[in-house]
Amino acid sequence: MKVTRSDSEKLVIVEFPWPLGVFLLLMGLASLGYLLTGPDDLTKNDEIALYIVVGLLFLGSAYVTKKSVFEFDLRLRQLKWSRVSLFGRTGATLAFEQITGVKVESTPDDGSTTYWVTLITTEGDLPLAKQANYGGQFGCTILCNAINRVLGLPELPEDQIGEEAIRGLIANGLKIHAIKLTRQLRHCGLAEAKGIVESMMKTE
Repeated sequence: MKVTRSDSEKLVIVEFPWPLGVFLLLMGLASLGYLLTGPDDLTKNDEIALYIVVGLLFLGSAYVTKKSVFEFDLRLRQLKWSRVSLFGRTGATLAFEQITGVKVESTPDDGSTTYWVTLITTEGDLPLAKQANYGGQFGCTILCNAINRVLGLPELPEDQIGEEAIRGLIANGLKIHAIKLTRQLRHCGLAEAKGIVESMMKTE
């Protein structure tokens, strides 16, 4: 998910995870190639299992390779969004007045946390991209504030964003990443950033 345009007229956010789709497609092709040219001692059950795996990989590739576009038009004060995949197309147009807020959502995923941005609308919640991670909590919050500015909604204070992001990295055991982010946000040296992070770790 990235901002492809941000000016006085439009904010455009695009999500197109084609690398993951290509990876799954290649895995499916490799599995199919093995199945067609593999050893002759495969049992019928093995062949069926492999065909199921190939089918799931191809379906997974088609499912994840969807393009989501969110276009906030400041002149018309409306959001036009669309999602296109091999399974079809969805989308709608919403007036800015129908968007009442923006939030960062998260869910644990195999020991780490996945974050994504969701618009709160009068029609219900609208995730910008389900289960997408835009640079973690920090990246999602920055994206939220970009949308809040366009909609005229209150922004989160930068120091609050930074501390939440640092604590999120610490909670996931990413001390080195937390130190790097601290240096970036606080404009301080390595020793000072390390001290800040270690002090936060004691309060966790």
